[in-house]
Amino acid sequence: MTIRTALGLLAAVGAWGGVWFVAQSAPVPDGLGVVDGELAPCPGTPNCVRTEDGGHLVLRDNTEATWGRLVELVSSMPRTRIARETDRYIRAEARTAVFRFIDDLELLWLQDSGQVQVRSASRLGAGDLGVNARRLEQLRSLAREAGLTLPPD
Repeated sequence: MTIRTALGLLAAVGAWGGVWFVAQSAPVPDGLGVVDGELAPCPGTPNCVRTEDGGHLVLRDNTEATWGRLVELVSSMPRTRIARETDRYIRAEARTAVFRFIDDLELLWLQDSGQVQVRSASRLGAGDLGVNARRLEQLRSLAREAGLTLPPD
């Protein structure tokens, strides 16, 4: 191995380590959680998606048991852990596959209507190559397959 190759490899490892460190140290953003009975709107960048009226998940049985099964389903998603949970709200941290960036996945059970509002957002950057949109659709599909939600109208 030449010195040039070794220096190139060292630079690549250092760059990857820097990206990894930044990804691990991103703090929980302000403004997450329930505000005025709903999840925060997305900031207008493509690295955030949120179900809007008519696009929320609708629980097949509007019960605590069904909500609990949905929470279990979220915690079983790859690289995802529940970070905060109340009786009608969860915030999960989902890590991306390659660089392990942390995305915040939030679910709010609107008990009166049986709807579940969902928001998924990256902590860093402005783009996410569609990761959060795919995560929301994956959750929608898994919940439907598990018989927890009704199909969309």
